[in-house]
Amino acid sequence: MTVPQRDQPATPPRRRAEAGPGGTAPDLRHARVWTRLRPLLLLSLVLALTVPALAALDVDVPGRPLLAVAFAVLVPGLPLAMALRLPDLLVTLALAVATSFTWALLQGTLVLEVGYWHPVASSWPAVPVAAAGAFVAWRRSRASVRELRAAVAPGRPPRSARDLLRARATTICGLAVLALAGGSWWWGTRSLPLQDAGALGLLPLVGWRIAVAVVLTAVVAVLALRRPRPDQVLLVGAVVLVALVGYTTAAAVDGLTSVPTAWVHVGFIQYVSENGAVPLGVDARFSWPAFWGAGAQLVALAGVPDARSFLVLAPVFSALVDLPALLVIGRAVTRTRRGAWAGVGVHLVANWYQQDYFAPQTVAFTTYLAVLATLLWMSRAGDEDVRTGWRDLPRRVRTALVRLPDLPAGVGVGTSRAVGVLLVVLVAGIVVGHQLTPITLVLALLVFAVTGRTRYPVLWLVAALALAGWFSYGATDFWRGHLAALLGDVGQVGSSVGSGVTQRLTGDVTYQRSQYVRVAWSGLLLAFGMIGAWSLRRRSGAVLLAGLALAPFGILAVQSYGGEGVIRCFLFASPVLAPLAVVALRAVSSTPERGGAGRAGARHVSARTGLVRVAALVVAFSLACAVLIFTRGLNTAFERTTPGQVSASATYYSLVQPGDAIGYPTGFLGLLPYQDVTSTVGTELDVDDCVADGIASCTDDDPPRFIVLSATQDSYGVLVQGRSAGWVWRFGDSLVAGGDYRVLEADSSARLLERTP
Repeated sequence: MTVPQRDQPATPPRRRAEAGPGGTAPDLRHARVWTRLRPLLLLSLVLALTVPALAALDVDVPGRPLLAVAFAVLVPGLPLAMALRLPDLLVTLALAVATSFTWALLQGTLVLEVGYWHPVASSWPAVPVAAAGAFVAWRRSRASVRELRAAVAPGRPPRSARDLLRARATTICGLAVLALAGGSWWWGTRSLPLQDAGALGLLPLVGWRIAVAVVLTAVVAVLALRRPRPDQVLLVGAVVLVALVGYTTAAAVDGLTSVPTAWVHVGFIQYVSENGAVPLGVDARFSWPAFWGAGAQLVALAGVPDARSFLVLAPVFSALVDLPALLVIGRAVTRTRRGAWAGVGVHLVANWYQQDYFAPQTVAFTTYLAVLATLLWMSRAGDEDVRTGWRDLPRRVRTALVRLPDLPAGVGVGTSRAVGVLLVVLVAGIVVGHQLTPITLVLALLVFAVTGRTRYPVLWLVAALALAGWFSYGATDFWRGHLAALLGDVGQVGSSVGSGVTQRLTGDVTYQRSQYVRVAWSGLLLAFGMIGAWSLRRRSGAVLLAGLALAPFGILAVQSYGGEGVIRCFLFASPVLAPLAVVALRAVSSTPERGGAGRAGARHVSARTGLVRVAALVVAFSLACAVLIFTRGLNTAFERTTPGQVSASATYYSLVQPGDAIGYPTGFLGLLPYQDVTSTVGTELDVDDCVADGIASCTDDDPPRFIVLSATQDSYGVLVQGRSAGWVWRFGDSLVAGGDYRVLEADSSARLLERTP
């Protein structure tokens, strides 16, 4: 999304207040942050008291799951972040969310490690912490609030309701259009034939109703962005609509998440809820127990049977909680609020990676963004331009190694130290919460240290030591017996790229070409991001920004991550690449003003040019959303979860006995039976051997008691393995016809077979 060349500064000049006794105007930014966040602070205190109380009393009130989610986002992070008294609203919000998440992760890890599993009781310590943070925030903000009140012109009459409505008329109209777009999208999902998804994924199935939703959202977003002061209310609404359309359309059709792995996470959390511990020797992901403990506590506070209630809207939730940090990063790169919002738009439409589902990765990524945003804000990267170019890079690096950046205006040394302590805590939460994110974090922190753009030059070392410590002592179940395989990926960049790109481009020819679109879409983001970095080469923080954009690709030298290393590289690079791409687009699209015309003619040309630009931006953003639907929904045919699959899984659990195994065709299971993770044994079946030589030749083990077959397995075989349509059903029919199995449950999307006595 392009933006006009002339733009307002990212940090607008403060309104001059009446000079104080010292002859200088007071700094009122702290007071404005306090005033704007005070209602949210009161809400967090109410949540801190009511959510654990409702869970303790087991009171079933409407919206209790929503209250539990709000508790997880705001408590105790918001009071603690406000206690820092930072003069920036977005940085405060980003730290608030990350701190709340980190509190839940560290608490979940602690209670599981010490064996004290009382999820409701362990939520109460957040209450005094939140209260203490709120008290400190109030005490530290009293003086600046008094200054703000004194600076307001006395005797100013209050604005009438009519004046307020008139001032907000554009916003109200925009919200009405967004509501219409949301209704059109929902209407479109009611008749979307997902069963017809094939090699082109979701896009060919999208009808005119969803297309109307996309265009209306694009119109509102572009007009809100081009206002003299971007309308942030409308832009937040547009973010929600883009996330709904681009990320959750398939899930809305089925009413179930379209990511099979999310169901595995539901089972992990269920085990922790029932046993108060993580099992050993079952799954390597249990070596990072933070998310499972925090998720089990969320289930207890929400009063729901399991975590499946949080699956469908998880991507939209992720887009919202990431928003403050993304805006801070975009503001640091583009120097404008408008450019920051445009960067968010680019990030949204480029995010086909599907790593924002209900998973440890999602929470760790949000915290990672908060750390990145805070350090960029405190580094003041890009405050001044330099005349030197890349030829002076060695000298600039030598200078950077001993350079200590100035503090942002309104931040004292004590506050800086407090922020440093909080960042260490956030690092700890990331380390115990996810396997890969800490590696990326160390690389990013190292870039800050080498470029001298941080007041915490050893934070990368703290993160590296924490990562090494947890990996050595906390994740022994992960690397024990697999250390050779883990070390085998180190330095194998070509192998990591091959497993992440070339080895995935197999199967149906049309599907392969569709995969190339995904690769090209990410390649385009990388190319424009590098062009943007080059255009900023004379800025003092240019090396830092380019380094942050490229640092995540260092993952490839360490881990292939099961073939997903390349995807994760783009995931972590996108928050910086997206605003850099906006810089490149702005540089390419800007045109010098023409002279020689009269004032009236200039206004006419300007108005006509403005309309053309608006129309072009609407078309461009609509097409980008269409590409998002195509790239994100490409695997809909085999990644969706149907009600029939869930029903077959429930039937399986009603009959399974200890020691029973469930078989599935080699390659793709689909909806893994997600409950009873310690007793569910999966067995891959070689379909070709089964058909040729009988069930005994399908597997090296004994034939499984149950076999699950699904339409998603059939689609996977067609698109990825080159099989003919209906192969799964023919395989099932042969087992039943041979008398080896009988049908327990069947519909058009799933079939559960049981071995005959």
